Amino acid sequence: MIPAPGGLRIELDVYHAQLAGLFIAEIEFDSSAAAAAFAGPAWLGAEVTDDSRYKNKRSAIEGLPT
Repeated sequence: MIPAPGGLRIELDVYHAQLAGLFIAEIEFDSSAAAAAFAGPAWLGAEVTDDSRYKNKRSAIEGLPT
């Protein structure tokens, strides 16, 4: 857990073995407006919530997203 602005927390998932090098940051918001207004730290990458390449089942079967 990593503290974030606005009292939020970033849960950082660090993968190993076949998925080494993959890091997924999860942040829960109270609303869509709060998510849209969030200005995360510089190291936070692209939004992948709706990107099927990053779903757990697909990563487990196919490996690192391409």
